[in-house]
Amino acid sequence: MQSVPHRQAHIRSVALSASSARLTSICTFWWLVDTLCKFGEHPALAPRIAVAVPEWFQHVPVLENTAGYFLRGTFDPLDLAAIALGTIAAYLTVRSIRQYKPREKAHASPK
Repeated sequence: MQSVPHRQAHIRSVALSASSARLTSICTFWWLVDTLCKFGEHPALAPRIAVAVPEWFQHVPVLENTAGYFLRGTFDPLDLAAIALGTIAAYLTVRSIRQYKPREKAHASPK
C-alpha cells in the first residue's frame, strides 16, 4: 500500500500540469484502490485474500505485510465515507491550487 506522503507527492506533482479529466482519473483511481483495500479487510474476504497472497511477497520489503494488512485490518463502513470525503477534498484542493493566482506586489523601481 502506498503511504500518505507518497500520495500527497503524487497529487502535488499533477496539480499544475494535469488536465481536469486526468485529475479526475487520478483521484478516482486512488479512491478505488483505497476502497478495495478497505473492503479487503472485511472478515468475509480477508482470509481469502490472505491465502491468495503469493509466497514471494514475503521476500519483498514493501509487500511482506500484505496478508497481515488484510487479516488484522478492521472493516468499518465509516472508513468508506472518510475515503470518499478525502478523495473529494484532494480533488478540490488541487483544483483550487491550480486556479490560485497570487496578487502581484508593487515593486519599487531600482535607482
